[in-house]
Amino acid sequence: MAVRAEGRKMVTYEPRPVKCVSVSGTGTLVNPAGRSVPSRRQAEGQGSGFPRPILEKPLVGSHFPSMGGKSIRALGYIRNERGFTLIELMVVTVIVALLAGIAGVQFRGVQVKAHLASVVADGRILFHGLEEFYALNYMYPNASSSPTFNLVTFEPLRTMVGYQGSINARLLNGQADAYDSPDDQGSNQEWWVQMTLLIDPSFQVVIAVSDNVALLPGTWLQGVYTFEDGTLVAGPGVQ
Repeated sequence: MAVRAEGRKMVTYEPRPVKCVSVSGTGTLVNPAGRSVPSRRQAEGQGSGFPRPILEKPLVGSHFPSMGGKSIRALGYIRNERGFTLIELMVVTVIVALLAGIAGVQFRGVQVKAHLASVVADGRILFHGLEEFYALNYMYPNASSSPTFNLVTFEPLRTMVGYQGSINARLLNGQADAYDSPDDQGSNQEWWVQMTLLIDPSFQVVIAVSDNVALLPGTWLQGVYTFEDGTLVAGPGVQ
């Protein structure tokens, strides 16, 4: 039984307990009859017949309301969030380093192929320049006497046949490694020039009309050839 005042009279009544079964989308408590249930503040002012609000979902943010003198965090409604452990960070670092290493190797391979292709293309220009020199002089430039082939400037091709190549920029030490004009076919009737790739010295390019090439003696070579670690890998007739 409960007593309440109505004007100057005291009226007795029996309060109806309300059973809270759910929370609406707006946070309002709803009883089985579909009626709204007063909030906790209203319930505390009207007696203990009203249940405390139910919190179905944990609250997040910087403001945590209290319930019964205890904070939401203290009641365990807020999830504990942890950072990465040292081992997890180390694993991620190793994976990133491996991926970066793989990408670096692939990129370097692309660079080497590009430089090699450029040297081979310029080597063909040099080849045709030497053949034009032979057509004019019935001989190739000499290795030691005039007209001497210069490993840096590629003279006398520039002045005599107008060679305009820029192969030096991609060669080790900025020059060809060696040039020779053997006489076993007649005086200065054959020639070869060898050069090493700057970006990857394991590659050599040989331009020749000769069977006396230092990297492959006894085999007739005519054109531009690529060697890797001393092994013939590309050129006319190479499968």
